Amino acid sequence: MNLRALETLVRIARVGSFSAAAEEANMTLSAVSMQIKALEGELNVQIFDRAMRPPQLTPLGREVVAQAERVLREQAGLQRLCAPQNGLTGMFRIGMIQSAAVRFVPGILQQAARLAPAARFDFATGLSASMCADVLSGYLDAAIVTRVGTEDPMLGFSTLARDRLVLAFPAAIGATELSTVTRQVPFLRFNPGSGIGQIVTRTLRARGVALGESLTLDSIEAIMECVRQGSGFTILPEPDVSRHADPEVRIAPLDGEPVIRELSCVMRRGAQAHDWQVQLRDVLKAAIG
Repeated sequence: MNLRALETLVRIARVGSFSAAAEEANMTLSAVSMQIKALEGELNVQIFDRAMRPPQLTPLGREVVAQAERVLREQAGLQRLCAPQNGLTGMFRIGMIQSAAVRFVPGILQQAARLAPAARFDFATGLSASMCADVLSGYLDAAIVTRVGTEDPMLGFSTLARDRLVLAFPAAIGATELSTVTRQVPFLRFNPGSGIGQIVTRTLRARGVALGESLTLDSIEAIMECVRQGSGFTILPEPDVSRHADPEVRIAPLDGEPVIRELSCVMRRGAQAHDWQVQLRDVLKAAIG
C-alpha cells in the first residue's frame, strides 16, 4: 500500500477538499484525484461520495481516514526508532541466575534509565548452563551467569563481579571450622546443577570434607531462613549471605585458599561485532559496579 496515498487522504480530510490538499502538497488536482482513485481500487471501497461538491467522506471513508492516521503515526514512530542516535535502543532479552536477579535488576533499570532511556528490557531467570545455551541460540541477547569453566568458543564472557564463598551457620555453634560445623548440623546444599552448586561440590571434594545429612534446596532465601532457625549450615557467595544478615547467623571464611564465584556477562561471539553489545555490557557493568 502506498503510504503517500494515505498521507494525501488524511490531508484531504483535514483541509476539507481535493483542491486545497493539492495546493498544500504542491501537487496537481489530477495527481491527488488519481492517488485517491488508486487507493479506493486497492481497498475495493468508496472513500468519497463524489455526487457531492466538494466530495465528502462516506461513513466507511471516515473510518478509513482514522485507520490511515494510526498507520502514519506508527510509521513515524518506526522512523524515530530507527533514526541514527547515540545509546542503546530496542527491546533486549536478558537472562540471569536467580541469585543475581534480586541483587542486580534494580541497578540495571536505574542505569538503563540514565544511560539508555530508549532501551527496554525483558528479564528471565534460570540456570547458568541453560542460559548460555539460550544466548548461543539467540533467544537471549545476554545473560549474567556463574562462570564454571566449561565454555562454548562461540560465547564471550566479561567479568562483572568476583564473590568470595563463605560459610554460614547458626550462631549457637561456637566453632567456625568447616570440619566442626559439618558434625553439628546438616548441610543445606544449593541446587547442585547450578553454577554455585558445582563450585561448592568441587570445593568440598577438593578439601576432602565428609558430609553427614544434607538437604538440597534451589532457593537462597529458603536456605538462609533454615540457617537462621538453626536447621543447618551452608556455603554460598558472601553478597547473597550478607543480604540475609541476622544475629542468629554467623558468617566465616572458608579454611584455606579463598573460593571465588565469578559472575560474568555472556554474549554470543560473531563475525561482526555489534555496537549494542558493547553498550549493553556497559549498562550491566555500571549496574553492578
